[in-house]
Amino acid sequence: MEEAQRILTEVQVSVPLTLLKGKLLRRVISLGINPEIGLDYTFYSDPKKRELEELARILRQNIRSVTLHAPFTDLAPGSPDPEIRSVSQRRLSQAFDLVEIFSPLAVVCHTGYSHRRYHENYGEWLEGSLETFSAIVQRGRELGTEVLFENVFEPDPGTLVELVEGLGGDNVGFCLDVGHARVFSRTGLLGWLKALAPRLKMVHLHDNDGVWDYHWGLGMGDIDFGAAFGFLRDNSLEPIITLEPHREDWLDASLVYLKELWPLFKGDGNKDVKRASHLHSVRPG
Repeated sequence: MEEAQRILTEVQVSVPLTLLKGKLLRRVISLGINPEIGLDYTFYSDPKKRELEELARILRQNIRSVTLHAPFTDLAPGSPDPEIRSVSQRRLSQAFDLVEIFSPLAVVCHTGYSHRRYHENYGEWLEGSLETFSAIVQRGRELGTEVLFENVFEPDPGTLVELVEGLGGDNVGFCLDVGHARVFSRTGLLGWLKALAPRLKMVHLHDNDGVWDYHWGLGMGDIDFGAAFGFLRDNSLEPIITLEPHREDWLDASLVYLKELWPLFKGDGNKDVKRASHLHSVRPG
């Protein structure tokens, strides 16, 4: 099998549910893409359970694995306002109804934390988050799936670490989003990796130049993916790798880039971890 195609079958690729139900399903199947199915607000009002069950059946017959990304737009799981928190809890619970249908390896959740919004009442935010996600984690345990918490606007790893340690449980872990760490945090990539390593279960890969969360293909920005993969190799970590480019040609660019890095992730000590640091595609205009 051509190397890029082989790598594609070993990673997850972010695909919105709305597109997976429509024009992208044939493409996903033909390429052997393992989708991380992104859920947004549209599935709340029109879930069509039979349609989703048929989609899950097709995926089981044709691909290796599925992960889910829980909805996050306008949700505030740790809001000090119990009414707002209640709505967020209900929406997350609805998302976990789909776990029974798709049997994902893991479900990725955003914490909804913003330093600007919650800095003055961090304790209340953490208490509310523990209340919300304790129920979610318990349900995930009953359904046999891991619940992973992804960094977005957190300025450093401390918030995620405190939340996950508070939740406990063997089905709880971290999803390190490398692109978010580059553009939104004050902590370098290796700092994030070291802090999350004990429970690092997934890594989201996409690129940017530190200006905005562009979700470019790998090599189009300035993130040092070579250092990241070297850390994973040196610490014998094998998290789920999920690609999150926002265009299909950027997915192609990411796979070309990964051809150099993938042997590092798989433990080939003869490969030079720095080699891929200089592989940069043309940056989008």
